[in-house]
Amino acid sequence: MGRHWHMQTDRCLRRMVVRAARSGWSRPWVWLFILLSLVVITVSTQESRPITPWVETSAPGAFERSPRNVSERWDVTYRVDATVRLPLFFARIPIVSRERVGVTSFSARDFTTDRRTGLRAYEFYAASFPERARGLNRLGFLREVLTVTRGRITETAQFGVISSEREDTMAKADQVLDNDAERLPYSVIDSRIRPRTAESRVVHLSLAGSWDSATSLHNDVRPMWDGEDPSDTRHLENRGEGGYDTPLAFLGGLQQSL
Repeated sequence: MGRHWHMQTDRCLRRMVVRAARSGWSRPWVWLFILLSLVVITVSTQESRPITPWVETSAPGAFERSPRNVSERWDVTYRVDATVRLPLFFARIPIVSRERVGVTSFSARDFTTDRRTGLRAYEFYAASFPERARGLNRLGFLREVLTVTRGRITETAQFGVISSEREDTMAKADQVLDNDAERLPYSVIDSRIRPRTAESRVVHLSLAGSWDSATSLHNDVRPMWDGEDPSDTRHLENRGEGGYDTPLAFLGGLQQSL
């Protein structure tokens, strides 16, 4: 409907131009009005197209609760405990410790397809419990899909959300502890690695709330991704003969090294 209206409007404007020429309109303001009308109509009828994350194009539905064609699946959840140790010569002496300061979970799924390719999907989630970790509120997730063609990994796609703040000094760490700020900065990362190219897109958001799983955090962040333009985009090319022998990212590379 939008395109049809746009075409009709263009025709009407063309008629206005022809009539103006025939009737001897030569005043500059008439032509200025027509040009401005064209610009306004063109801008107002352009439809913004959200950028679909590469994970969704590589493996649609892979991270749904009940995905189809799953041949194998692994799930594990760990409790996070914290211990402060004092380094002393060749040993480290525990000073204080606290249990259940956070949680982390990991899952992997293998998919069967009707093509000569296979898919493996990873999901990693980690979060601290501010009430148990002196107010430290950090969380994030990473979803990663590996495309395997004839036994070789040919593509890796990632989509994830991580806390953006970095405590690289003691002063910054002290500011973070017992911080009761409602909104915190997060980075949404979308990337794809192929044998000859690597691309990434990043959107920065300010979020308030708590999430107990990667799915709940993803469901809140995903609509925001559609409404934001990436603040950082990168495109790298490998001009070598063979490109990347194995285009792996974080979770696939970790498994490869084990």
